Amino acid sequence: MKMTEKEKRNLSLKHNLLVEKTTFEKFEENLKNSVFGVLFVLLKEEDGSVNLEVVLIMFELLQLLVYPFNSNVILN
Repeated sequence: MKMTEKEKRNLSLKHNLLVEKTTFEKFEENLKNSVFGVLFVLLKEEDGSVNLEVVLIMFELLQLLVYPFNSNVILN
């Protein structure tokens, strides 16, 4: 069963419409790949210890607890 030239063009057009990306989609894909690449390299080279992580989490918790107990915060 051979396809005619017109059928080939229609099939090619349908395929291109499904595969072709808009400028925004290309930008979005490029941005996602860039962010993934940066995070992958950063996480790959990180060699932190569990103790350091616990200390940093506690420090962050203390920073967050400053807001409710700050004297400049006015509750209505």
